[in-house]
Amino acid sequence: MDKLQQMIETRRDAVKELERKLSEAKRELEVFEQAARLRPLPAAERLANEAASESVRQDSAKVTTPVGVMSPQWIKTLKEMASNRGRRYLHSEIFDIAKRNDFSGTISSCRDRVRSYLDNGNLKGDSVKGFFVTDSGRNRVLELETHEEPMAESSTPQTN
Repeated sequence: MDKLQQMIETRRDAVKELERKLSEAKRELEVFEQAARLRPLPAAERLANEAASESVRQDSAKVTTPVGVMSPQWIKTLKEMASNRGRRYLHSEIFDIAKRNDFSGTISSCRDRVRSYLDNGNLKGDSVKGFFVTDSGRNRVLELETHEEPMAESSTPQTN
């Protein structure tokens, strides 16, 4: 093999190595992009998205449940959660249960609902260990499911 042929082979090997590194970098980039899609949005962006979603909801013909009233979907969701005493649920699991019970909101609005249920004592827990339905929350759900119309959750008004 002459000198020129050696240079050609060396360059081919270098190109193969660069192509391997490029392929690896593309795989890493895909992993990072997927992780970025799964992480929570920064607060400002989340608030802007929620505001846009809220205006779309207000413009639609869909009837929304007033603040302080537990919708039938959430009565069913909390009842399902309460049926597993001692079990803790992460936000994503609560969202999945709510979706099965015809909740049409976003994961963000589900988190907001969880926060309001924490505030009024229907739920306890945190986002790391999970949430569970309290005894008073369980009793509330049982009381509400016996009524046809949604009832106010508490006598104190909620602020958003």
